[in-house]
Amino acid sequence: MNLELLQKISAQILSKERPAYKRWLFSKIDFNSKLIGIKGPRGSGKSTILFQHALESKISLSKILYITCDHPALSGESIYEIAEHFYARGGQ
Repeated sequence: MNLELLQKISAQILSKERPAYKRWLFSKIDFNSKLIGIKGPRGSGKSTILFQHALESKISLSKILYITCDHPALSGESIYEIAEHFYARGGQ
C-alpha cells in the first residue's frame, strides 16, 4: 500500500472548492458518533456531505484521509488496513 500516494490524492480532493449548499441530511448527522452509515443512490450527496464535514471540522486537513473507494489506487487494498496505517502515522 502506498499511503503517501493516498495522502496526495486526499490533499488534491480536499483542495477543491466545496459546494456552498448543504444536503438536507448534513444537519441531522451526529458527526461525534463512533460509526456513521450513509447509504443512497449515486449522486444523492453522500460524498458531498463527507467532503463538507472534512473541510468544516476542526481537524487539520493533513490528519484527514479523504479517499473514494472507486479510485484505481485502491484496487485490491483493504480499507481497514489503510485506516490502520493512517491512524498509526497520526491520522485522525
